[in-house]
Amino acid sequence: MLFQRVHPIFLIFAIWLAGLGAAAQFAKITIIFGELSAYYGQSDARSGFLLSTISLLGVIFGLYAGVMGAKYGNRKLLIGGLFLGALTSFAQVLLLPFWGMITLRAIEGISHLAIAVAAPTLIASYATDKIRTYAMTLWGTYFGVAFALMSVISPAVLKNGSFDQLFLYHGIYMALIGVLLVLCMPNPRVNLSTAQTPAPDTNFWIAHVQAYKSPFIAAPALGWVFYTLTFVSMITLLPQFVAEDQRLFIIGAMPVTSIIASLTLGTYLLRIMSAVKVVTVGFALAFVVSLAMIFSGINAWMAIALYIGLGLVQGATFAAVPQLNNTIEDRSKANGLLVQTGNFGNLIGTPVLAVTIGTFSQSGMLVIACVTYVIAICVHMLCGYLRNWYRPA
Repeated sequence: MLFQRVHPIFLIFAIWLAGLGAAAQFAKITIIFGELSAYYGQSDARSGFLLSTISLLGVIFGLYAGVMGAKYGNRKLLIGGLFLGALTSFAQVLLLPFWGMITLRAIEGISHLAIAVAAPTLIASYATDKIRTYAMTLWGTYFGVAFALMSVISPAVLKNGSFDQLFLYHGIYMALIGVLLVLCMPNPRVNLSTAQTPAPDTNFWIAHVQAYKSPFIAAPALGWVFYTLTFVSMITLLPQFVAEDQRLFIIGAMPVTSIIASLTLGTYLLRIMSAVKVVTVGFALAFVVSLAMIFSGINAWMAIALYIGLGLVQGATFAAVPQLNNTIEDRSKANGLLVQTGNFGNLIGTPVLAVTIGTFSQSGMLVIACVTYVIAICVHMLCGYLRNWYRPA
């Protein structure tokens, strides 16, 4: 580390910028999905592997990435993930044959896992008690902000060159952020006492059992899976049920609304109640809006109101990780579980709701959403009960 004294707020924003690069690993493919399908002459279903490969890796290895970060250092994991992501982006410029590109996406999935697990753990470590909740809420916006920025930036890139230039600029961005963090990011473990120094069991199965049986480590992720089941899928599927002249508006407005709700109403509520309670309030609001749409029908403003509730879940879930877990080891595992359950929810959410719409139309989709949010509330209530009773050895 070149610079010895760097303000924590600068570090937090720098790590958040790394998160934008990780989210762009999804966004860059989403934006040029049609062009990639045409270039490779593949069906949309086969081309979907270019997106789902990262999600599958997250489902399988999400927690293990957290264990590796806890054992070997999240700083190394984050910086390594950024440079690996830069190298794979540069290699993607070559537009290798289809399965070569799938292989590169698998390698990029390792990069994504490293960043998505290490970054929030580091933010929680560098933030003071006074700003930690706000810092974690900021982190919770990284995915939505990255997609919004890519949708604004990419047309200019695509206009001035072929779509492979998007890979080039993404690689440059990842490398620059990696260099920035090498220069200014200290090791957050330096000041830890021996008792706090992580020494987790790296056995794959034992690590999963230990993490999921803890209502402290697992609680944020167990609620998060129900959030991710509907967040992206609703943005994809819900607009078809509103007036045609409003569809483009709500496609952009829904994720932006969730970000604004997280940074405003969410941060206010986090000042007066615990993060888990804010998550529960968010799910309850999403349930009420979904239930209302069953009876009143879907319209643009109700759709946007739904994402106010989901925005509360978004930021408060990440804030819950350091609130419930005091050590870097447990926070790394909790963030690993968030990556794992989040990717699982994203992977199955859209197909499940699409099948439901095909059978029961919009009412079926909304009933599934209502049930999902009720289960999420019950899961958090159960975890809260277990935390009052259970204490880890």
